[in-house]
Order: sequence, then structure tokens, then C-alpha cells
Amino acid sequence: FGMPQPSSFQRAGRVAIGGGNKLGFRGDATGLASTRAGAAAAAFAYAVLPAALQLAIHLGPILRLDTTEICSLLLLGTAPMVVLALSAPYGSLWWLGLEGFSLDVLRHTALLVGLIGLVAGFEGRVVFASFGQYIHVPSPWSYLLVTPALYAGAALFA
Repeated sequence: FGMPQPSSFQRAGRVAIGGGNKLGFRGDATGLASTRAGAAAAAFAYAVLPAALQLAIHLGPILRLDTTEICSLLLLGTAPMVVLALSAPYGSLWWLGLEGFSLDVLRHTALLVGLIGLVAGFEGRVVFASFGQYIHVPSPWSYLLVTPALYAGAALFA
């Protein structure tokens, strides 16, 4: 709901088309179905509310430093950031009013931070929690072998 969509109640010629990104959105909010504030609220709800609810519901185990719950919180906090950063060329961050270099810097920074958190959460929640029994290397060495391999795979993805 936060993507820039032309309003059904506007005539087709009045929507800002051309320039900016792959959808042709330039940043002019005239004739769009949602306002900047509405799109910002949708992005906030998408990015922050899942992690906030996880934190509120599982606060006890998180404060006891349960690695599974911390990794789940990390996954819920960074996965929406990666999705928003990857969909920025299609207009997911139009409500910020940024264009060109500043949008690219924000997008790449969010993608880098999000991928680091996503890989760390995946490593703790999935790899070591579920498949740790199949890693036949003693404990400190298993982390030193698996962590660079996962980050190298994420670097290939990015």
C-alpha cells in the first residue's frame, strides 16, 4: 500500500509520469492514491511493528539473552529493511522525497545493514539452532567456518 499508485479518481493525464525510476514516478505526489504521510505510516508499520510486537511478547527470554529469540528479533527487524531497500527503485521510498545520489546512498546503506542483520539472524535461528548437529566441527571452529561462508554467500547476492 505504500507504493506510488495513481488514484482512480484522477484523469490519466494529471499523474506525474516520466523520469525517476522504473515505474516512471518522479516524486510529485499530485494525483496519487496515498499521501506522503500515509505511505510513511505504511512503511513504518511494515518495518517496525513486527519487531516491536516480537520484542513486547518475548521480552522475558530476550532479556535472559536467549539466542533463538534474539535472532528472531533480528530477522524481524532487518527483513523488512531489505525488502524496502530492494524495492526502492520501484518507488517504495517515494514518501521521503529523495532522488538520485541521496536515495542511492540511503538504499545501499539500508541494504548493507539489513543483509548483515539478516545473515546473522539466519545463522543463529536456522543454521546453528536447526542444523548445528550436522556441523561436525568443534564449537568455536564451527562458528569461524560457517559465518564467513554465509556472509560470502550474502555478498554474492548483493
